[in-house]
Amino acid sequence: MKHPLLSLCGPDLLKAWGPSVRFIWAWRPLDNSTKSLIGLNWFSSAKSEQCQQTLWAAMNKFSADHEHLRIDFAHMMADPRLQVMRLVDYLGLAPTEEQIADATAYIQPHSKE
Repeated sequence: MKHPLLSLCGPDLLKAWGPSVRFIWAWRPLDNSTKSLIGLNWFSSAKSEQCQQTLWAAMNKFSADHEHLRIDFAHMMADPRLQVMRLVDYLGLAPTEEQIADATAYIQPHSKE
C-alpha cells in the first residue's frame, strides 16, 4: 500500500498485518518533498510544510526502531533498475525480465526499450 498518511500508522499496520509486513520508505529530503507538494498546489505553502514535517517526523520515529528499506528518490530517478532490483530482493519477489522492465519504465517511461 502506498499513501503518505500511512506514515502515521506504522504501529497500527504492524498490529493489523503482523510482524512479517515489509516497510519501504520512498525517501526524499524534507525540503525537496515540501517543494514538490507546494508545486502540486493542493494546500497553501504553510499547510504543505506542516503536513510534510508531520509525516517526516512520524517516519523518522518509526523507521528508527523498525526494519525497512529506504529508497532514495534521487537514486530511484538516477538508476531505476537498480532500485527495482533492491525492492525485488527486499520483498523476496521473482519477477520476469518483462516485469522488471515494466517497473523500470513506470519510474522512467523513456527507459523501456
